[in-house]
Amino acid sequence: MDRLRDAGPASIRLADIARDVGVSHPAILHHFGSREELLAAVVQEALERLHLELFEVLAHAEASEASSVEILNAMAETLETAGHARIIAWLNLSGVVDAVDKDRMRMVAEVVHARRLEALPRGSKAPEFEDTLFTCVLATHAIMGEALIGGSLRQSAGLAADPDAPQRFRRWLAKLLVQKLEPPGQ
Repeated sequence: MDRLRDAGPASIRLADIARDVGVSHPAILHHFGSREELLAAVVQEALERLHLELFEVLAHAEASEASSVEILNAMAETLETAGHARIIAWLNLSGVVDAVDKDRMRMVAEVVHARRLEALPRGSKAPEFEDTLFTCVLATHAIMGEALIGGSLRQSAGLAADPDAPQRFRRWLAKLLVQKLEPPGQ
């Protein structure tokens, strides 16, 4: 995983992975079929864990800034700290594999939208699903971008020496998202 995160998919050789995990090269091929399928499986496992964490938080969270920060921190941990944003980007940009399951974003948005509808005051006009979906996409773009080029952007903004800037950004983003998603008149 470290090799993949640090040097990208081109650096991955099945013989190296087999040696790292103590199995034979043919065993890796038998289980995954190809290097590309192994890379996709690594990313899918990480995304699956992230989505399980997100659904767990969403199931118990109120539409609050604190809950939103918790969700954004979980995303940042998986995408930035664990290096999965780089892997997803490399796999998608290289054309080797589409590393993002297209239904996952929609499933998250459906949960968030259902929560929005539950919180609506009686007689209020329901927000469009697309509004919720785009808000979830915006949050994902922001956290994915933070994971990929956040350091460069912070440097460009004069925040490079500020170790708390990423956390403050996530708190700011959470506040923005909650304001966007809260029922009208709140």
